[in-house]
Amino acid sequence: MIVPESDGRQWYKAEESEVYAHVVSAFRRLDRAQDYRKRRNLRNLRASGMRVEGLGPTRYARRDETEQPRYNCIEAAIDALVSHIGSNKPSPYFLTDSGDYRAQRQAELCTKAVVGQFYAAKTYALGRKMLTDALRMDGGVIKSLIRDGEVHDRIVFPNDLLIDDVEAYHGRPRHYLEIEYCDREELIEDIKDDKKLSAEEKEAKIEAVRGAGRVRDDDWGIYEGLADAVAVIHAYWLPVHSGKMGKYARVVDTATLSFEDWDETWAPYTIHAWMEGSTGVWGKGFAEQASGAQRRLDANMRKIGRLVTLGTMKVYIDRMARIDKAALNNEDLGIIEGNGPNPPRMLSTLSIPAELFQQNEWLRSSIYEMAGISQLMLAARVQPGMESAVGVRAVADQQAGRFRKASDALDETYMEAARKHIALAKKIPGYKVLAQDEDHAYEVAWDTLDPKVLGSRIKVWPTNLMQGSPAYQIEQAERIAKLGIVTPRTLLRLLKIKDVESATNALTASERVMEMLIERMLDPDNPQYKGPEPFMDLPGALRMAQEAYLQAWIKGVPKISLDMLMDFMRATKAEIDKITPAPVVNPAAPVPPGVPPPPTTAA
Repeated sequence: MIVPESDGRQWYKAEESEVYAHVVSAFRRLDRAQDYRKRRNLRNLRASGMRVEGLGPTRYARRDETEQPRYNCIEAAIDALVSHIGSNKPSPYFLTDSGDYRAQRQAELCTKAVVGQFYAAKTYALGRKMLTDALRMDGGVIKSLIRDGEVHDRIVFPNDLLIDDVEAYHGRPRHYLEIEYCDREELIEDIKDDKKLSAEEKEAKIEAVRGAGRVRDDDWGIYEGLADAVAVIHAYWLPVHSGKMGKYARVVDTATLSFEDWDETWAPYTIHAWMEGSTGVWGKGFAEQASGAQRRLDANMRKIGRLVTLGTMKVYIDRMARIDKAALNNEDLGIIEGNGPNPPRMLSTLSIPAELFQQNEWLRSSIYEMAGISQLMLAARVQPGMESAVGVRAVADQQAGRFRKASDALDETYMEAARKHIALAKKIPGYKVLAQDEDHAYEVAWDTLDPKVLGSRIKVWPTNLMQGSPAYQIEQAERIAKLGIVTPRTLLRLLKIKDVESATNALTASERVMEMLIERMLDPDNPQYKGPEPFMDLPGALRMAQEAYLQAWIKGVPKISLDMLMDFMRATKAEIDKITPAPVVNPAAPVPPGVPPPPTTAA
């Protein structure tokens, strides 16, 4: 059976002038077939507290009051999970196959370059948004791309990325279709700046963009605003093996804007799922996981609201009381006199079953248990009956183990984004990134990095040992100090408390200067020597130089760097001897038995 070309299944084989028709057809077919994802994600967004009327660009800002939960525990749980797990900033750590110092030095530079690239592309900040989308819907998506000669990241709304279900069954889809809404004039300016196009081609594409539509039906007909948006579809067809060629197309519904080869076996989309499915690339969010309990809780709250509304207060007065009705008013502390045998009573018709409140508390606890959240984490307070710091720390450690799987999955997502950043950065001639460490920032050129090291395995490593609030950092510092593995000044450098940062910087200035000198002497490409100066902490400098020399000797550092460190230690020792006073010997003091007398100077 011959498949007609109009179904868009083989758009990558069409002529460039006809690619747009096949891609748009494929997108519309897949969009209609996956309408179930739209409904499911919309339902889960509403369950998580987002009162959206729809998922399209004209309806996402509208509020649907009928779907607003009355007591939303899912929203509180998602906020706590993002604050707890999303605060992690894992750093890629490059592993080398040998103990060669040059390779190890290259691995350090690659690590700093990728971390600097993450900060430049705002990957960590966008990662929190990606995690939030994964908790609310069936996944979160970050797209890594080259824009204006730099590597950038941006968030893609999950429903704007379409992947065929059959292709994704084993988790290895080859087709990715993304819709992006761009400003029409901005798109025209991009075409004008494209140096690869001739004047005739630019004019034809500009005319096509001016008449382009919006591809997807998102109720644009009722939209009255200022935006002049054009729907742009990005289509990727991946090669099966490395060295083969795939295809990438960027189209509107009236023309093909670009059609070029794609030589990577991966798409630029990094998908993160809260609960991974057994098949496919999309998963299950926490909102879907806890939606059943949340719906029951909402129903109970609506019932309690109706009972409260229907409840009224009535006054029962016995006929024999002979009460003056004029005295029945709304004045406070009023006195009602009567001469009957029965006193007046207040009657209430408000009656709410206690079982409703009991079930609400059970549902609330069930939702938080599904998320693995305790009162210590949700409300920042100690659980009832737990007063010791040891017990609080034990609960925190248990929670860390509860989220270990989720944290590991998020770390791997960041590592996947790092691999894509590396591949994209190598495509940009002369690309540089601003790397940074604890003390200074500097540019790293990707051309100077070893491709073999960049292609090696990546290990996850935390960006900072001392993480958390100032109180928690101080507690960690106390525990590390008791171990005796670091000096007090090194411990001060680990603290990241802004209130005392100026004081710690002053106390650790000598160590930071010494680290810079050691780094220059150990530079494998251009080692530079600078001797000690009297204003330095000479004993500390001697100790740091000795430690650096022993570590460099173990790593196999070139002899020129080892000689520089040895010269530095000798010069430092000489400076110390200059300022160290000679011991004073008292000739009148008695000489202990067995100790030879001091030498006498001839007159």
